[in-house]
Amino acid sequence: MSNNGNFQYTCVPAIKWVIRNLHNDNVEADGLATWNAILNLRFPSTQGFLIRPYMHCALRGYPGWFELQISHLKDGLQNPVLVLYYQRADRQDDDQWETGQRELQLYLAFRYRNLADNAAPIYGILAIGAKLKIFQYDNPSRSIEHFVPPWDLERHDEQVWNMLRKISRNHTGGGGCEARGVKTESGRQGNDGSQNVSGTLAGVDAGSQRL
Repeated sequence: MSNNGNFQYTCVPAIKWVIRNLHNDNVEADGLATWNAILNLRFPSTQGFLIRPYMHCALRGYPGWFELQISHLKDGLQNPVLVLYYQRADRQDDDQWETGQRELQLYLAFRYRNLADNAAPIYGILAIGAKLKIFQYDNPSRSIEHFVPPWDLERHDEQVWNMLRKISRNHTGGGGCEARGVKTESGRQGNDGSQNVSGTLAGVDAGSQRL
């Protein structure tokens, strides 16, 4: 990855192409390919980051959400970094953003309810089509703080990239906020809870399935 301060993910021809294809065709697979490419660029495994895909089942006629979950491996501990919820844009659903934000908040509150108070912050991205909102999860209040209005992946590439850089640095010691894991009996996980959460919380499918 380039260290040039002017570098953006749209400098990569393949990523720029798939974003524009997403604008035109709104295909779910293109959205996942776009985000997988961007996140792997900003959160590489060479720096200890791991990206896991999950799928959340649809409930009561609502389409399901796809999840990309990022953790950071440090000293044998996996610390949660970011949860991305993705769904293709539905022009017939005026409440898609509101529904997605509610489900993301409930999911984060349930999954990370045992997060240590001194843990590095966890972020959430709600992505619908080629647009996104970024949040920071606050564990004491079990709520998410809205950082930015809806951004477009192509038009706001600099802002999105800078925010992802900030999140990455918070978990690699470059941003003044260091992750502090809590070692479990297995010794394999840090602040993160169990890898497969079961049960349903307030209508949200917390039993995400690995893809």
